[in-house]
Amino acid sequence: SANIGGVATLTGTPPNLVYAGALPVLFPNAPPVSFATWFMFSCPLAIIMLGFNLALLASSFCPPRAGAAAGARAGEMLQLEMRSLGKVKFAEAMVMAHLAVLVILWFTRSGAGGWTAGFPRPEFITDG
Repeated sequence: SANIGGVATLTGTPPNLVYAGALPVLFPNAPPVSFATWFMFSCPLAIIMLGFNLALLASSFCPPRAGAAAGARAGEMLQLEMRSLGKVKFAEAMVMAHLAVLVILWFTRSGAGGWTAGFPRPEFITDG
């Protein structure tokens, strides 16, 4: 799962950031790599890898002979665990809100009407 997430996002693994930083140095005429452009390129690959891994795990740990009873037990166990967590706490809600804002800022940083255009030196704000 770490490899899937690492491929899917620009900040997922250090080699992705090295690539984003080295690309304009090695190829000055190449279009810049932003978080959004990286995600558009790598999201289909991550979805394919996720589907393959889910199929592999399902065939390994949930064989067809287990039947519907095993699936029902798993669902009941998940519901029990969800109930034991309780309500979302204020601190947890704040973390979720900050994560949502961060992701929105990542995707809207560059391009036409990106929020970096409002800064005097937008070239200082990069994804890498």
